[in-house]
Amino acid sequence: MKNHAFLIWAHNQPLLLKNLVQRLSVPNHHFFIHIDKRARLDPFVKELEGLSNVEFFESRYAVNWGSNYQVWATLDLLKHAFEKNIFGYYHLISGVDGFCSTNQIFDSFFEKIRARGSFFCRKIDWSKSQKLVELLNAIC
Repeated sequence: MKNHAFLIWAHNQPLLLKNLVQRLSVPNHHFFIHIDKRARLDPFVKELEGLSNVEFFESRYAVNWGSNYQVWATLDLLKHAFEKNIFGYYHLISGVDGFCSTNQIFDSFFEKIRARGSFFCRKIDWSKSQKLVELLNAIC
């Protein structure tokens, strides 16, 4: 069974984030969490204390929806998870999203699709992401 990386943006509602992570928590699910720089980190860390496979980012951005900071936060989450080189799937979600399935059905869905060859993954050349950041800086 492949590992799943959940890349999560959050800025409020630490209890909802905890509920989401608890619902998704199984050994092959890992959580990489970016908390908006304008939010206090402590409540989120406290709520998720003791849950496994959870990492909070030290580098934080003040994210506005659709801003270049949202792109940077996403790239940081993806790069960090990708560097671990253990994930077959990457899911970008919000800390206030809901999960309305079971982990067994969720994992089974992705395993069936993988078996049919419908999905693929390729290595990412992260040196190109710096060019994207420079471009975003130039136009924002």
